[in-house]
Amino acid sequence: MDYLALREQLEKRGLLNKTPWYYVRNISLLIIFLTAAWTTFYTFESIYVRMAIIIALGFICVQIGFLGHDAGHKAISNKQAVNNIIGHISMTLVNGVSWSYWSNRHNAHHKDPNHVDEDPDVNYLIASFNKEQAEKRNKFVRWLIKRQTFFFVPMHFLTAFSMLVNSIIHTIKESRFGEITLLALHLSAWIVVPGIFIGFGWAALFYTIATLLRGMYFSMVFVPNHAGMPMLNPETKLSFAEKQIITARNITPSRFADIFFGGLNYQIEHHLFPNTSRKHLRACSEIVKEHCKQNKVRYEEVGFFKCYKDVLSHVHKISKITN
Repeated sequence: MDYLALREQLEKRGLLNKTPWYYVRNISLLIIFLTAAWTTFYTFESIYVRMAIIIALGFICVQIGFLGHDAGHKAISNKQAVNNIIGHISMTLVNGVSWSYWSNRHNAHHKDPNHVDEDPDVNYLIASFNKEQAEKRNKFVRWLIKRQTFFFVPMHFLTAFSMLVNSIIHTIKESRFGEITLLALHLSAWIVVPGIFIGFGWAALFYTIATLLRGMYFSMVFVPNHAGMPMLNPETKLSFAEKQIITARNITPSRFADIFFGGLNYQIEHHLFPNTSRKHLRACSEIVKEHCKQNKVRYEEVGFFKCYKDVLSHVHKISKITN
């Protein structure tokens, strides 16, 4: 498969160009939604209204996090300083995820997607997507993997908490005082400030609920992209393009999917051209899909619900074949 020819085709159509005003619009809308949500939260004392706002904030914050993802790939601006500012604010301040911790982990994923040893996104502590992975675990973890069908979904509610804890450990260990400050501001905005007005018990409860929801939402976006797709090992010999394509799964394009997944429903195109603006991914997908067809390379694209069915079916399959 000729990756350079494919890239040249996208370049000629301007699909690899930056789209600053597209992101200015998105950032502006998200700031408005975030401001409106917190204003409503402090204006109304009804527990039901506040609970609804907390649920909405979980969605809004992950959408803001998608901006950090794009910034990490330099998809927003050619100026690294701009990408860094957006990344620190959207990831560390808003979502409590260290920008440097997330960048290191995510770049490792892109370098070796679905690699049994090198990809941190498919190397779970107590779950497995591959029999080879499962067999490397100790007896207790294998016992858990044999039952992963039952806890695989619930454990993803803890994703955001896990990232917060790992971020705190990472920033302290690396002496990243700027990120430590932003993480402190994140916790203050969610617990300290609301605690002054509604009580710290309620503030902690609301933060816990929002973080659980953010964790599940993050997982609903990232897990279907690769889970259940071919796993690679050191002996696998594939070109860069083939490796990125056959390990990824796209979600059938729709307006809803584009918003819900923050552009990551075009996972194949994102992995082939990670610094491409989210605005161009749908157009890129049409060209990449045709290119794959011509070169007889598998291009996986499924519907919204089928993607989760496929993931859970694969998780169940691995639990059954684990010794």
